[in-house]
Amino acid sequence: MIVRSMHLLDARPAADSGVVLGAFGAERALRLEEILQATGVFSPDEVRVARELLEETAVPDVPTPSYSFLGAFTPDGELVGFACYGPTPGTDRTYDLYWIAVDPANGRAGIASLLIDEVERR
Repeated sequence: MIVRSMHLLDARPAADSGVVLGAFGAERALRLEEILQATGVFSPDEVRVARELLEETAVPDVPTPSYSFLGAFTPDGELVGFACYGPTPGTDRTYDLYWIAVDPANGRAGIASLLIDEVERR
């Protein structure tokens, strides 16, 4: 599969799944919120906090956050899942997985496993 100008930072194809993994920013905040709500697992407060954290990544003159967002995208660029992770404060080489979610319409396709594998690789 060839990935063309997805406007994703550090984008890379994920095996033969047709999914492209890459970083994303606040321009996808609404879609992130839709995915979290669609799962039926996250409380409204958790959805709000996840969106706020993503939006913080775009605030100028704010120190770089200590967490990262990794998205799973269809070949045409639609966000279908994501993970948010970062180093555990006060530890050495320990990380926390804060959120992982996949749109239920894309469930059972191994997307969550691809996200976990890439978070571990990074």
